[in-house]
Amino acid sequence: MEDDTFSKDEELLSRLNEMKDKYNLHNKKKAWLQYMTITNGDASMDFKLLEEDFNREVKFYAVAQENSKTMVDRLIKANIPVWRPNDFKAETFKLDEHMVKVQKHLEDIKNKIDIVGKRKEAKNKKKFGNEAHKRHVKSKQLKNNESKAKRQKQSKSKSVKYMRRRKKN
Repeated sequence: MEDDTFSKDEELLSRLNEMKDKYNLHNKKKAWLQYMTITNGDASMDFKLLEEDFNREVKFYAVAQENSKTMVDRLIKANIPVWRPNDFKAETFKLDEHMVKVQKHLEDIKNKIDIVGKRKEAKNKKKFGNEAHKRHVKSKQLKNNESKAKRQKQSKSKSVKYMRRRKKN
Protein backbone atom coordinates (compact mmCIF):
# COMPACT_ATOMS: atom_id res chain seq x y z
CA MET A 1 0.00 0.00 0.00
CA GLU A 2 2.85 2.37 0.87
CA ASP A 3 4.60 1.74 -2.49
CA ASP A 4 1.38 2.53 -4.30
CA THR A 5 1.09 5.88 -2.48
CA PHE A 6 4.73 6.66 -3.19
CA SER A 7 4.32 5.99 -6.93
CA LYS A 8 1.21 8.18 -7.03
CA ASP A 9 3.07 11.00 -5.28
CA GLU A 10 5.95 10.67 -7.68
CA GLU A 11 3.57 10.65 -10.61
CA LEU A 12 1.81 13.74 -9.26
CA LEU A 13 5.13 15.54 -8.79
CA SER A 14 6.25 14.69 -12.30
CA ARG A 15 2.92 15.88 -13.66
CA LEU A 16 3.23 19.07 -11.61
CA ASN A 17 6.72 19.72 -13.00
CA GLU A 18 5.46 19.06 -16.51
CA MET A 19 2.64 21.57 -15.98
CA LYS A 20 5.11 24.15 -14.60
CA ASP A 21 7.31 23.72 -17.66
CA LYS A 22 4.34 24.21 -19.99
CA TYR A 23 3.25 27.25 -17.98
CA ASN A 24 6.73 28.79 -18.14
CA LEU A 25 6.98 28.08 -21.86
CA HIS A 26 3.56 29.65 -22.42
CA ASN A 27 4.53 32.76 -20.44
CA LYS A 28 7.77 33.10 -22.41
CA LYS A 29 5.81 32.90 -25.67
CA LYS A 30 3.25 35.35 -24.36
CA ALA A 31 5.97 37.83 -23.34
CA TRP A 32 7.63 37.47 -26.73
CA LEU A 33 4.33 38.08 -28.56
CA GLN A 34 3.77 41.21 -26.50
CA TYR A 35 7.07 42.84 -27.55
CA MET A 36 8.17 40.75 -30.57
CA THR A 37 11.84 41.43 -30.01
CA ILE A 38 14.68 39.14 -30.84
CA THR A 39 18.39 39.35 -30.11
CA ASN A 40 21.28 37.49 -31.58
CA GLY A 41 23.23 35.27 -29.23
CA ASP A 42 26.41 35.84 -31.24
CA ALA A 43 27.16 39.48 -30.52
CA SER A 44 30.89 39.10 -31.08
CA MET A 45 32.24 41.66 -33.50
CA ASP A 46 35.76 41.57 -34.74
CA PHE A 47 37.32 45.03 -34.50
CA LYS A 48 38.82 44.56 -37.95
CA LEU A 49 35.26 44.47 -39.31
CA LEU A 50 34.60 47.96 -37.97
CA GLU A 51 37.08 49.44 -40.42
CA GLU A 52 36.09 47.33 -43.43
CA ASP A 53 32.72 48.53 -44.65
CA PHE A 54 31.89 45.62 -46.89
CA ASN A 55 32.73 42.89 -44.36
CA ARG A 56 30.87 44.77 -41.63
CA GLU A 57 27.79 45.02 -43.85
CA VAL A 58 28.02 41.31 -44.66
CA LYS A 59 28.14 40.53 -40.92
CA PHE A 60 25.11 42.75 -40.24
CA TYR A 61 23.31 41.14 -43.16
CA ALA A 62 24.01 37.64 -41.83
CA VAL A 63 22.81 38.56 -38.33
CA ALA A 64 19.66 40.23 -39.67
CA GLN A 65 18.92 37.27 -41.92
CA GLU A 66 19.34 34.79 -39.06
CA ASN A 67 17.12 36.85 -36.77
CA SER A 68 14.50 37.26 -39.50
CA LYS A 69 14.32 33.51 -40.06
CA THR A 70 13.95 32.93 -36.31
CA MET A 71 11.26 35.61 -36.08
CA VAL A 72 9.28 34.21 -39.03
CA ASP A 73 9.43 30.71 -37.53
CA ARG A 74 8.12 32.03 -34.22
CA LEU A 75 5.32 33.95 -35.93
CA ILE A 76 4.28 30.91 -37.93
CA LYS A 77 4.24 28.78 -34.76
CA ALA A 78 2.04 31.45 -33.11
CA ASN A 79 -0.37 31.32 -36.12
CA ILE A 80 0.31 34.94 -37.03
CA PRO A 81 0.25 35.59 -40.80
CA VAL A 82 3.55 36.72 -42.28
CA TRP A 83 4.03 38.45 -45.64
CA ARG A 84 6.37 40.88 -47.29
CA PRO A 85 4.75 44.08 -48.58
CA ASN A 86 4.87 44.65 -52.33
CA ASP A 87 6.47 48.07 -51.91
CA PHE A 88 9.18 46.83 -49.53
CA LYS A 89 12.47 48.56 -50.22
CA ALA A 90 15.73 47.70 -48.56
CA GLU A 91 19.38 48.17 -49.27
CA THR A 92 20.53 44.82 -50.59
CA PHE A 93 23.35 43.27 -52.52
CA LYS A 94 21.37 43.19 -55.76
CA LEU A 95 22.42 44.19 -59.20
CA ASP A 96 21.47 47.64 -60.40
CA GLU A 97 19.53 46.10 -63.30
CA HIS A 98 17.35 44.19 -60.87
CA MET A 99 16.72 47.28 -58.75
CA VAL A 100 15.73 49.19 -61.91
CA LYS A 101 13.16 46.46 -62.63
CA VAL A 102 11.81 46.70 -59.08
CA GLN A 103 11.60 50.50 -59.31
CA LYS A 104 9.85 50.27 -62.70
CA HIS A 105 7.34 47.80 -61.27
CA LEU A 106 6.59 50.14 -58.37
CA GLU A 107 6.18 53.08 -60.77
CA ASP A 108 3.78 51.02 -62.92
CA ILE A 109 1.66 50.25 -59.87
CA LYS A 110 1.65 53.93 -58.90
CA ASN A 111 0.66 54.94 -62.46
CA LYS A 112 -2.21 52.44 -62.46
CA ILE A 113 -3.46 53.86 -59.18
CA ASP A 114 -3.21 57.41 -60.58
CA ILE A 115 -5.10 56.44 -63.74
CA VAL A 116 -7.91 54.88 -61.73
CA GLY A 117 -8.07 57.99 -59.53
CA LYS A 118 -8.25 60.27 -62.58
CA ARG A 119 -11.01 58.13 -64.07
CA LYS A 120 -13.03 58.34 -60.87
CA GLU A 121 -12.48 62.10 -60.72
CA ALA A 122 -13.61 62.54 -64.35
CA LYS A 123 -16.67 60.40 -63.69
CA ASN A 124 -17.59 62.53 -60.68
CA LYS A 125 -17.04 65.74 -62.64
CA LYS A 126 -19.22 64.44 -65.44
CA LYS A 127 -21.91 63.37 -62.99
CA PHE A 128 -21.95 66.69 -61.16
CA GLY A 129 -21.56 68.61 -64.43
CA ASN A 130 -24.68 66.93 -65.80
CA GLU A 131 -26.53 67.72 -62.60
CA ALA A 132 -25.48 71.36 -62.79
CA HIS A 133 -26.55 71.51 -66.43
CA LYS A 134 -29.94 70.02 -65.53
CA ARG A 135 -30.40 72.57 -62.73
CA HIS A 136 -29.50 75.39 -65.15
CA VAL A 137 -31.95 74.14 -67.78
CA LYS A 138 -34.66 73.74 -65.15
CA SER A 139 -34.16 77.27 -63.82
CA LYS A 140 -34.30 78.62 -67.39
CA GLN A 141 -37.54 76.76 -68.00
CA LEU A 142 -39.00 78.18 -64.79
CA LYS A 143 -38.04 81.71 -65.86
CA ASN A 144 -39.49 81.14 -69.32
CA ASN A 145 -42.70 79.76 -67.84
CA GLU A 146 -42.97 82.74 -65.50
CA SER A 147 -42.40 85.25 -68.29
CA LYS A 148 -44.86 83.36 -70.53
CA ALA A 149 -47.50 83.41 -67.80
CA LYS A 150 -46.85 87.13 -67.28
CA ARG A 151 -47.25 87.84 -71.02
CA GLN A 152 -50.42 85.81 -71.20
CA LYS A 153 -51.81 87.69 -68.23
CA GLN A 154 -50.95 91.01 -69.88
CA SER A 155 -52.45 89.97 -73.19
CA LYS A 156 -55.62 88.84 -71.41
CA SER A 157 -55.91 92.13 -69.60
CA LYS A 158 -55.41 94.00 -72.90
CA SER A 159 -58.05 91.94 -74.63
CA VAL A 160 -60.45 92.44 -71.71
CA LYS A 161 -59.86 96.22 -71.86
CA TYR A 162 -60.41 96.16 -75.61
CA MET A 163 -63.64 94.25 -75.20
CA ARG A 164 -64.91 96.63 -72.55
CA ARG A 165 -64.19 99.64 -74.76
CA ARG A 166 -66.09 98.05 -77.58
CA LYS A 167 -69.09 97.46 -75.44
CA LYS A 168 -69.13 101.06 -74.29
CA ASN A 169 -69.10 102.37 -77.81
